[in-house]
Amino acid sequence: MTATATAPKRLWEIADELGEIEALVAENEGVLTPDLEARLDALEGTFESRVESIALMAREAKLDAEKAKAEKDRMAAAQKRNEATVAWAKKYLHECLIKAGTRRVETHRATVRIQKSGTPSIDYAGDVMELPRQFVRVIPESVTVDKAALTEVVRAKGEIPEGVVVTYSESVVIV
Repeated sequence: MTATATAPKRLWEIADELGEIEALVAENEGVLTPDLEARLDALEGTFESRVESIALMAREAKLDAEKAKAEKDRMAAAQKRNEATVAWAKKYLHECLIKAGTRRVETHRATVRIQKSGTPSIDYAGDVMELPRQFVRVIPESVTVDKAALTEVVRAKGEIPEGVVVTYSESVVIV
């Protein structure tokens, strides 16, 4: 025959059993019977050691969480520094390419080019009421230029009203 090992009791089971023993002792008017004493002896040290194990586990998890947060903060700072470096480098390269009168430089390890953005910037300095109706947005108590409608016409290479200024921002692309 093989002996089967019983699974250790869970903390809540130990707490329940201690409460049960306490209630039975109270029922017996404070008398600890040999049966209750045997049950108590079987639990002796178990509850405290389980509480200690769980407390140590929680303490370890808290320290791990603090280390993870510190690492996350360190990585966020590194990300911010690296993104700032990329932004500076692209701005600097844009200025240099413009000064050199070129829009593209290719080397065996990198290609740098100035690229227009896909979305134009629309400005209109004239009287909004002079624009064709399709390019005007009426909001209660104000009339503004409908830049979305103008952008659609610009993208479709359609005819735009006089006075509308279309510009594209540029950015440096490093490949």
